[in-house]
Amino acid sequence: MNPEEIVRHWVESVERTAPESFRRVRDFASIPNPPAGDSLAWCRQMFAFATSPHCPLNEVQHAFHLAEVDPGPAFDLLRHEYQTASSELVVTEGINFVLIRARPATGTARPRVDEVAHTVLNLLEEEKNPAEKHGPLYRFPEPRAENLIVSTNPQEHPAFTASWTDRIDALVRAGSVYLLCYKKRPATMGFRDDAQWFAEDFRENPVRTE
Repeated sequence: MNPEEIVRHWVESVERTAPESFRRVRDFASIPNPPAGDSLAWCRQMFAFATSPHCPLNEVQHAFHLAEVDPGPAFDLLRHEYQTASSELVVTEGINFVLIRARPATGTARPRVDEVAHTVLNLLEEEKNPAEKHGPLYRFPEPRAENLIVSTNPQEHPAFTASWTDRIDALVRAGSVYLLCYKKRPATMGFRDDAQWFAEDFRENPVRTE
């Protein structure tokens, strides 16, 4: 798939997964490894501390979706829903990506995509020393229309990047900003199977939920 097809495939698959098909859990400790450890590690890299779904200051509702078990697309997913000072956030993770939907707080105008990205994501540390950086600076052009994909680095194919910061994609839909970050592991070319994140024994006997 070309980059736009990859973005739309994951965004549309997540959007087609109905909220009621996610299984809520009482706390994140109910989520098993490898997804739990994977989520903690990637969110630590990708999010600013105050906006992370694992920040202890945030009241977060966690949930999961099992491929081929729960209704909807065949994806193993985690979902984190919470409120920050400026936005309502819904963060959906798969084995290959983190998709952030940021809806402005009630009664406020939608901020620019670049502003949302620099508020939610951990980009400021990377930009303190731009002269030492080999890749592009993280600037998102503002989409000219809804559902139009913009990127920090459109020349870079997401399957061949070495780091999550090499390419981040965004779009605007129904008043919300969507940010798509790729879980790129340097030793892995391409992406993993979206349906093989949770272990089979957990898939056969999922944790009791709320």
